[in-house]
Amino acid sequence: MTIEGVVLDGASRQPISGAAVFVDDEISSERPTSLPLLDLSEPARVLAAHPDHVVIGQGRPTRGALTSADGTFSFVAPTRPTFLVAFSAKHEARIIAVGAAADRLVVSLNRASRLEGTVVSAQGRALPGVRVYCRPDRASEAGVFGRSFVTDAAGAFVLEGLAPVSYDLRGVLRGDRTRSVRVHVPPDATARASLDLGPAVEVRVTVRAVVDLAPERAQLTWSQAAQETLQWSTALGGPVAAGTDPRAVAVFAPLSTVLPVEDLSVPVALELHALGYESLKRILSPAEIALGYVEWDVTLEPAADASRLVLRLMGADGLQLFASEHEIRVRIINRPDSHFYVGRRREQDLVFPLLIPGHYRIGVQVAGQGEAVVDVEIGEGESRHMDVRLGPP
Repeated sequence: MTIEGVVLDGASRQPISGAAVFVDDEISSERPTSLPLLDLSEPARVLAAHPDHVVIGQGRPTRGALTSADGTFSFVAPTRPTFLVAFSAKHEARIIAVGAAADRLVVSLNRASRLEGTVVSAQGRALPGVRVYCRPDRASEAGVFGRSFVTDAAGAFVLEGLAPVSYDLRGVLRGDRTRSVRVHVPPDATARASLDLGPAVEVRVTVRAVVDLAPERAQLTWSQAAQETLQWSTALGGPVAAGTDPRAVAVFAPLSTVLPVEDLSVPVALELHALGYESLKRILSPAEIALGYVEWDVTLEPAADASRLVLRLMGADGLQLFASEHEIRVRIINRPDSHFYVGRRREQDLVFPLLIPGHYRIGVQVAGQGEAVVDVEIGEGESRHMDVRLGPP
């Protein structure tokens, strides 16, 4: 059926051009005011518009349309929706109850407001990369969207397209520490807020490792006498200064996080762990904690018992295949945790950089070339090189 109508400015009653009107299946028909958070640091936005649907947010397609110059919209939906969502760049996002009648809809949008501010620690330092939730409080009118966002490198945030109501601004640090502040956003204006998350330290870890032995992930743990040991695990970014030699030591993209502390006068113990590497430790003094920022430059060294396997791929004709030139699927058949051991492609070889000693059965498939299964026993601290000849495709 065809859904059509017009979108007007609530104050001037003038048509709004370029507003998005769409069906959002995440809105519950039983509880229409229980809205999903828009996980954006800016107004909900349309990424692309098509004759029968729009692509919103972070790539989610949905039935809808953009209004034309006279504010009108029209699109086809399989069934008549219960609710629609409408917004524009300068107007707040709102939910519209469609109802059973097939009348032309008239949607009124109020001018949007803006909220900006910073998230800081008790030491007064701006905190980057902190997840913050901005939700309308219970006393606010129904149908108002909340937001979820992450502070930028300067610990700041800007939220556009907000309804003029009161919001609960709540920040969350690792370890589930939360702090909140209530802020009222006036109509068609900018409100400012500062959220203090208590004592915290921003830790920035720069990792160095041999390129073809670098781990997939790194885990940081930190503890203080007054709190439990907390953990943070993250993927290691790609090398930012690798050079051309895969055996060279490279500098990887820094890992950065904000750690909650309970007492500024008590040292904090940090440990960095990576599968197959020796663990590294550092103690932060009260003086370092008071500054609220620590840089830690580390070089990962393979653990004494770590082993390594290099496979050179040979086609059915006996000629060597260059691993970098083919689509390759590799799995360790007898290891349920084999996601830790995925081979790295060098130009000529497949490298399994840091293996736990033991028996491995490895299946290799090369598109258009064939496949093979390899059985290999790896000893403690051993480095093995093997040729793998593929069967015919």
